[in-house]
Amino acid sequence: VLYYPVTEEELEFVLESGLHPSDRKKVHLSGTIEKAMEAGKVRTENPVILKIDAKSAIKDGLKIYKAGKDVYVADSIDKKYISKLEE
Repeated sequence: VLYYPVTEEELEFVLESGLHPSDRKKVHLSGTIEKAMEAGKVRTENPVILKIDAKSAIKDGLKIYKAGKDVYVADSIDKKYISKLEE
């Protein structure tokens, strides 16, 4: 499982349309909830953390690459692999 932070305002849009790069060439995912929170706090005080079912995505042919200690990148993530992390 990988993680991605969004703002409350972005939540519904991402759950409906998936993740696509906005200001970068790839979607950047975090390996831990803590790292996702850290990344999200750059943009909003209370990020909402999304869970990415990376195992199923990879099994279905999506390429996810390790880009750092706790950073992973993908071209995009289909909405079927995304869910809200319940607190």
